[in-house]
Amino acid sequence: MRGRPDARYLVYVCFKPGGVAGAEATERNVWKRCCGLGDRMRGIQFLTRIAAATKRVLLVWQESPAPLERFLVPGAIDWRLTPELGIDPARDLVQGATHFKVTSIHELDLTGTELHHFKQAVLQATDAALSSVGIGRGQPFLALHLRLGGQIGETNPVHRFSLGTLVDTLAVSTLCAKSLLSKHLPQDRQPAGHGPWLRGALASVMGWGLKDPMPLVLVTDNDLLRRKAKTGCIPPWSSPNVRPVHIEVYEAEWLPGGASPNASAAEEALVRAHVASLADFGILAKSACAVFSPSGFGNQAQLLRSHPDCAALLARDYLSTVERLCWLHDYVAWHRSMRGRPDARYLVYVCFKPGGVAGAEATERNVWKRCCGLGDRMRGIQFLTRIAAATKRVLLVWQESPAPLERFLVPGAIDWRLTPDLGIDPARDLVQGATHFKVTSKHEHDLNGTELHRFKQAVLQGFLSGPDSPRFVTVSTNAAATEDVGDPVPPLPLGPGLATLAQALFRLSPEVEQATDAALSSVRIGRGQPFLALHLRLGGQIGESGAVERFSLGSLLDTLAFSTLCAGSLLSKYPAQDSQPAGRGQWLPGIGAGALGGAVGWGLKSDIPHVLITDNEALRLKVKTGYIPPWSSPGVQPVHIEVHQAEWVPGGASPNASAAEEALVRAHVASLADFGILVKSACVVFSPSGFGNQAQLLRSHPDCAALLTRDYLSTPVLGSRAKGAARLLD
Repeated sequence: MRGRPDARYLVYVCFKPGGVAGAEATERNVWKRCCGLGDRMRGIQFLTRIAAATKRVLLVWQESPAPLERFLVPGAIDWRLTPELGIDPARDLVQGATHFKVTSIHELDLTGTELHHFKQAVLQATDAALSSVGIGRGQPFLALHLRLGGQIGETNPVHRFSLGTLVDTLAVSTLCAKSLLSKHLPQDRQPAGHGPWLRGALASVMGWGLKDPMPLVLVTDNDLLRRKAKTGCIPPWSSPNVRPVHIEVYEAEWLPGGASPNASAAEEALVRAHVASLADFGILAKSACAVFSPSGFGNQAQLLRSHPDCAALLARDYLSTVERLCWLHDYVAWHRSMRGRPDARYLVYVCFKPGGVAGAEATERNVWKRCCGLGDRMRGIQFLTRIAAATKRVLLVWQESPAPLERFLVPGAIDWRLTPDLGIDPARDLVQGATHFKVTSKHEHDLNGTELHRFKQAVLQGFLSGPDSPRFVTVSTNAAATEDVGDPVPPLPLGPGLATLAQALFRLSPEVEQATDAALSSVRIGRGQPFLALHLRLGGQIGESGAVERFSLGSLLDTLAFSTLCAGSLLSKYPAQDSQPAGRGQWLPGIGAGALGGAVGWGLKSDIPHVLITDNEALRLKVKTGYIPPWSSPGVQPVHIEVHQAEWVPGGASPNASAAEEALVRAHVASLADFGILVKSACVVFSPSGFGNQAQLLRSHPDCAALLTRDYLSTPVLGSRAKGAARLLD
């Protein structure tokens, strides 16, 4: 559509005073000067989604401080406003355009690589800056990004750290960097017991064989700290000879209606200084490992990194504006040391069964009576991990319904099992002697999240903290892992950190591993063989109480046809190495590097096995009988963990009831081969569901994935059981 006479355009603009918008420039711009590079990039990413939905061609018109293509050039989407388009900026973007100024309430978007990659001048400046501290091209290093303020001319100082002096701040950051590196040792030095929960995150970095010591590079906008590092005063940190130039602050003064030759020369000199300064951005993007402080600049660099999993974020704390998000590594060690101690206090995720330790009160104590499905349970436990870390409590899981969680999932680095050695009696300590919260996430019948708000207030007011707080606090919840609580609970943004948390908590149980291998074998896929999986959450299970109406595309076969197109498009982005099209690798930095990791080594081809995972029995049967190539489906009957429940007799169960219960648990285990197949896939296409989301977090190759999302035909409703349709995006 780009350049066609019938094309309609959505244009990101940043005007300069004296440019095509004249005196109106700063009024038209967000925050007058359009903010820094990170804010601009995320704004363009946001508009890409709007352009896709409204069938408009995305363009970028940046005058201030120079055209964006001086710093970044297009990836797969050519957003440049070039002469052949016949667009006159003054006529079409000012006089003839409908304009919106859209200021954010703030932070993070997960797009990036398809829009931007580095301009050659920035790459050269990056290589020169690294060379100045003795780091050659391709040599691994760790980068620390401290957004502190202190630039000459910066109008608003950045007060993000309350840890004392600049050197104190650097000392804490150094500890975080060392902790990060200790988790990313070469395979031959990997400590026993740590590999499984980081196996996906480490896939690419292991190839580099990271060692400690390795070069540590400090990138900061604080001139004083940078000079100290540059002159070798703060080993092991070094800092390149680059003067930070904030894109919003250092602006040349333009004359309305035109500029003199001297002004033009000054403007060009400023642009060149910006290019050199963006070596900082390039250093962050090229780092093998990185520790970031919160900023749009750092967030966007992280999105473009080839090794995104070796990263830690310094996030906000209760003292003022910062705490370390090395909290998970710290909590893993603390949990191990405190578990079972007489002075330990516990935060226990619970899911009771009727007739179990909670008796007739079981369904009243559980969220949504039956605790929802596997995805909801996993995310609730992830949410409680953050609460436990903040309140100094040992996290445990007590699941009775339909069976102990460890029948399906086993601990990663955090041992959440309630084992006999702890001396905890479930009836006495988790029912009679515990303070209990039922915490349901926001849903269509409670848009304010009343239970969630009440629990947050208890946490923030210190009810779960300190020596006088209850020893046992039990919670049944399906709250989102990323749910914002406030200080002192560590934030958890969407991104690699969420996957690391999931892998620290969960691995497939041996029973589910065996069931997964058997299911794959039934469709002729051997252990370790790459395959693509499609997950369609459609409903249609026997006994499922609420039909899932997520797709408005006609028949089941129409839905599958759209999904097949999406799968083909996904595979076309991840070809085998020997068939890599010229020029494609630049905008997909994961290829041959970190994002695809082992998947590239597998040599993915479009004819790899295609496995359909769906809870719709009619569609599954058609595929299983070979009716719809290229799809195959294993002979597993889907059993929804919330729906297929055995009926227990209050106060005990007969031998026949016990046998029926065990048979049901085994059916659940066999059914969870579906979950294992998603986890083990080389590439995957998901429909929206907690089940699929959680499988994605445990995958070793998370970047070869696509999501089938909601469309304009449906009416999206809050809640895990919401009705609605979905638009399939390829």
